[in-house]
Amino acid sequence: MKALFKKIAWFFSFLVRYTDELTLAFIAVFLYIAAGSTQTGWLYFIVSLIISVLLLGAVLPQLNIKGIKVWRELPSFCYEGETITLTLRVQNESGRRKNLISLREDSLDPLFFSSSGEAFPVLTLEKDEAPSVSTSLTCLRRGIVKLEGIRIRTSFPFGFFPAERHVNSSRWISILPVGPRIEMLSGVMTAINSAGWHISLSYAGTSHEFLGIREYEPGDSTRTIHWPSTAKLGRLMVKEFYRERLTTLIVVIDAVELSSLGEGKESALEYEIKVAAGIVECAGRQRIPLMLAASEGDEVHVLKNSRSLQALEFLAGIENRGRKSSSALLDEVFSRSAMRGHILLLQTEPAFDYEVIKKVLRTGSKIQVVFFQGFTFHRGSFPEGDYRKAREELSGLGVPVMSVNKGDNLEERLSQWSAGHAEAL
Repeated sequence: MKALFKKIAWFFSFLVRYTDELTLAFIAVFLYIAAGSTQTGWLYFIVSLIISVLLLGAVLPQLNIKGIKVWRELPSFCYEGETITLTLRVQNESGRRKNLISLREDSLDPLFFSSSGEAFPVLTLEKDEAPSVSTSLTCLRRGIVKLEGIRIRTSFPFGFFPAERHVNSSRWISILPVGPRIEMLSGVMTAINSAGWHISLSYAGTSHEFLGIREYEPGDSTRTIHWPSTAKLGRLMVKEFYRERLTTLIVVIDAVELSSLGEGKESALEYEIKVAAGIVECAGRQRIPLMLAASEGDEVHVLKNSRSLQALEFLAGIENRGRKSSSALLDEVFSRSAMRGHILLLQTEPAFDYEVIKKVLRTGSKIQVVFFQGFTFHRGSFPEGDYRKAREELSGLGVPVMSVNKGDNLEERLSQWSAGHAEAL
């Protein structure tokens, strides 16, 4: 029965779409019958003309759309809120001139871009000609987006039976998150120091332990030039090493399904990502070694020794599909890595495996927690009392806590935090 309804719906949609063509065909049949009844030659001529027009209207668009190559040009990354230019370039690879071509970008998700697709007319396209059409797009939210289909359409020459072809021209674009500006991360370390711990900030130095690759800056030794990256990128890149005494900043992001509390850009996870993006940007400016960790499903993803763009791209791809709690994630990260440092747990759920917290603290690493309080993002989620109890437990272990609510001014909150005033609300 369902299949029958689908066929009926298709039949009526066909009638609506091709009303003009069906009308012409009906007139042609009527005139043919009339001509046979009256033996009038001019009616046969009109019938032949109508049938020829219909046949040409069906065949010529299919021929007109062949031999056309289309591809898109756009930056490989941009930032939330940034406006970029999307260019569609079309080339006629056949020996015939093309007319009245229309291009349409079909894969613009309105969740990520300000436009869901726009048609671009190309009136004539000579042999080997490659004109381009452009439009401006605003990148609305973070994510790693794949653009695929471009539609070519034409109804030349009569406007009957339009022909379409989808071209698969895949291209990825990373929309990077933008976080609040943090002036100095040294204040974060000072906040942790308020618990009586010894703090030593670390920057890139000249030991033999490899840190990563960055762009050449005046004063860098030519002995540290990384020639493979230089040849690949077309600009001078140098190797960077740890200092002998190193404190790594480790940011663990809670990406379990519960972090999706709230809607769209006002969800708890998006607040976590924004805070992490602000930390990444500041760590890049201060050259503080940074490590990011998050889970997707049962997999644990860890990014070490990253530069700002790599780290922001890592954050752009995080979705609330993790199945490991922050404690389990922290335990696995430290089980397979010898790296120790200052840990920032960004999470929504006010629950921990406190044995894991104790085990990590015994390694000499320091922990600070930033709670994104669920009851402010969604009614009926974790109540305020759960966070209060978790803060008391963490305080007993000497772990400072800062709380973030929906609607908070993140720049203001993080300015207080980076100034060394961790707030256990």
